[in-house]
Amino acid sequence: MIVGTMALILVLSVYNGFENLVLTLYDSFRPDLIIQIEEGKTFEPEQEMIALLTDIPEISAYSLVLEENALFDYDERQYQAVIKGVDQNYTGVNPIDTCLIEGYYRIDRGKNTAVVGLGVAKELSLSLFDDFEQLLVYMPRKNAKLNTANPLNMVNRRTVNPMGFYSIEKEFDSKYVFVDLQFAQDLMESPNHVSGIEILLEEGADLEAVQEQIFSNLPAGLNIANRYEIDKTLYRVMQSEKFVAFLILSFILLLMSFNIIGCLTMLVLDKRKDISILRTMGATTKQIYRIFLATGLTLSCGGALIGSLLALTIGLLQQKFEFLKINENGNFLIDAFPVEFRLIDFVSVACIVILIGLMASYIPAKRAAQQSLMFRE
Repeated sequence: MIVGTMALILVLSVYNGFENLVLTLYDSFRPDLIIQIEEGKTFEPEQEMIALLTDIPEISAYSLVLEENALFDYDERQYQAVIKGVDQNYTGVNPIDTCLIEGYYRIDRGKNTAVVGLGVAKELSLSLFDDFEQLLVYMPRKNAKLNTANPLNMVNRRTVNPMGFYSIEKEFDSKYVFVDLQFAQDLMESPNHVSGIEILLEEGADLEAVQEQIFSNLPAGLNIANRYEIDKTLYRVMQSEKFVAFLILSFILLLMSFNIIGCLTMLVLDKRKDISILRTMGATTKQIYRIFLATGLTLSCGGALIGSLLALTIGLLQQKFEFLKINENGNFLIDAFPVEFRLIDFVSVACIVILIGLMASYIPAKRAAQQSLMFRE
């Protein structure tokens, strides 16, 4: 039980560490709240709604954004990515400027400058400040008629100048290219339109309360989602993986509990004379049953306590010295397995261990009670 408890807590703590790592990566890109249209792609924000966002004290910053799929062409290489137009407040909501690995963040208002994801740059073999090749972006024109003779008349084409490369996480790095909002609106032929309004809250603000306040004042056809609703599939997958691991290791603990059954059964056989003495002294069948049940629970609780202490010790050592490495090449975001302890894990593991111990102690305790009846007869 000691080993099983220790293993279960350590595995759950490592899952917590990876979960926190993933969420930290996503937090650098996902806003706290985002306002989007329920049907369609874009909408024109009303002045009353902008004034509302400005007046809510819990809102630290907000940014108007416009996203759409586009085709990029560089030196006869093509790659499809999402072009994301952002205003000058965007870095106040999502600190993309702190994720640069080359160049610098410069998205000038109304200009054709861009910040490109590292994955996109690799796919295009893109280089910064290239005087010989241009990065082209193609977007289908609105209401364009089919023109097989000259397909270029069906698309809008613009030149963008990459100023820097950012790297957050592979999914984002291979998907987004940031440009100025006005440039994106012109390219998409959607003046004054946005696909969303991203919102950052003040630290400690009540996310659900602010979300409800904004939602109650939104025009018809608009909706607001928080970061957990935006990436609900990711959160569900992480929670499901952790729950499955908990179930598997709990089953292993259940198998280990057969040791308790065997130990208590041998104890019953060894203490037959003692049982008869207790019976002679007036102990009831229920009291003898409780003695052996308490013995099994003591073993389980002791195993849970010692296992928890060992898991806590090993986890703290891993946090400090990082002796269990993920790889030695440094190709991953972190070098060692992350560990994060949560009280709920200790409580849930203790409960499952005690429950398993109670179940494992029932059979030997029942046999001891029956043994006392045999001596009475």
